[in-house]
Amino acid sequence: MTNLPRTARIEALTGLRGIAAILVVLFHYSGGFLPNLDLAEHTRFVVKGYLWVDLFFLLSGFIMMHVHGAAFGQTLHAPVVKSFLVSRFARIYPLHLAVLAGFLALELAKWWLMASGISKLDVEPFSHDKQPLALATHLTMTQGLGLHDSLTWNGPAWSVGTEWAAYVVFPLLALALHGSRRLFPGLALGLVTLLLGVSHGGRDLDVTYDLGLWRCLTEFTLGAMLYGLYQSPRAAALGRTSVFVLVAAATVAAMHAGARDIVIVVLFALLLVTLACNQGWPAALLGTKPLVFLGEISYAIYMCHMLLMETADTFSRAMTGRALGRYLDVSASLVVLLGGLLLVALCSAWLYRRIELPARAWIKRCALGRTLQAA
Repeated sequence: MTNLPRTARIEALTGLRGIAAILVVLFHYSGGFLPNLDLAEHTRFVVKGYLWVDLFFLLSGFIMMHVHGAAFGQTLHAPVVKSFLVSRFARIYPLHLAVLAGFLALELAKWWLMASGISKLDVEPFSHDKQPLALATHLTMTQGLGLHDSLTWNGPAWSVGTEWAAYVVFPLLALALHGSRRLFPGLALGLVTLLLGVSHGGRDLDVTYDLGLWRCLTEFTLGAMLYGLYQSPRAAALGRTSVFVLVAAATVAAMHAGARDIVIVVLFALLLVTLACNQGWPAALLGTKPLVFLGEISYAIYMCHMLLMETADTFSRAMTGRALGRYLDVSASLVVLLGGLLLVALCSAWLYRRIELPARAWIKRCALGRTLQAA
């Protein structure tokens, strides 16, 4: 069993989350945004990049149990539940709202460009996935609950609403899981069966605005159950560096070969728990300060990268009449990709320090008052 304190932050998992966020950006920026940098001919690793969101869901359930599971293991107390929900709301909503405001400003800029005759864009502002009515579901974090027939406004934010739903049910989930580990194998089998159902037999887990809620809740619950392995006597064996390296290599190979999505998610679960239990060089490497900071700003990376991409694309269409990446060759596309990744990281660090942290502290201070330190 690991000798880390129960509530100590597992730095390696934070570093892993940062790497996963960058890989999501790579997935969105290559191919569609930069069509001449389509890596599918060489590897399916990038094409399968949407699955890193599944790792986020698994991680979220695991970390919630690690940090808050004990608070709900015996019974539910209203002040503790309130403190937890306020803390989670403060974690996700301010940045979600700020980035949504950025998308709204971008649509207003498009409208002004066209109304003033400065430029004519090929897509009307406030149309298609940017319809005003869809703002309501984003503001209420319900955009991922099957209310739309496509992604709207900030596409990646579909997962924010589903994650919030997972937070709402977490106190009951933690209470139900406490002391019922004998039922875990059957429950895990049922959850994997549900994943098979929403993913067309495990082939396609890229379900978002329609079945994304079930994708999230299922994997969040699996992540919470994985925490039992971290606490079990098996942790020492699972934490061997050789075991982690084997699982990591299998994960990369499966993604490269384009294995079924359900197989990759199972490998993600093993990757998570073997890294959490590891105390060797893999944990030390992923727990270095740069990677941990990347993990800390990973939510900002995930939330803002599409806004930056659409802003660059709109500017290009307004100035040249064509999409930014359409006429770039492979070399130029690679330069734009690397520059985009750097810009996303810089903007995310600013958002984290200037919006995320101050807004989180302000909401908790206003909502919890003297109980803030217990949140």
